[in-house]
Amino acid sequence: MNLTHAILTDAAQASPDGKYHLIGGGISIWWADEVPATIRLALVLGFEYSAVEAGRQRQIEVELMNEDGGADGLPKITTVVPLPDRRPDMPFGAPLMANGIINYITDLPTYGTYAFQILLDGNHVGTAPLVLARRPQALAQAS
Repeated sequence: MNLTHAILTDAAQASPDGKYHLIGGGISIWWADEVPATIRLALVLGFEYSAVEAGRQRQIEVELMNEDGGADGLPKITTVVPLPDRRPDMPFGAPLMANGIINYITDLPTYGTYAFQILLDGNHVGTAPLVLARRPQALAQAS
């Protein structure tokens, strides 16, 4: 099983056909007027797996960490992802995909670099970085 994507968005919804509906996708900087800053976002995860993994479950952990690698008071999410069997109407050779969305509402205590560290069965498979930055005056006036 491999992580194919980890996208930070303002909001996301999964549909039964495997597609995502994203609003404000591709967040890498969160602008804030003051700290602590409350962030509200969704982490969209996609995994590709092989036929030998189908019918099993894998444990996913996502831990939000600061630039020092600390997680003091920051959320850690642990969940199980089921890997469905290939549907009979799927063509052979089509990739098997497992998708998920994790919604976050949390406070970030200081400006700086954060990262959503993604682990699969305890092994690091990816990172979704996020910078919390002071909103420039030009952006504040535009909104």
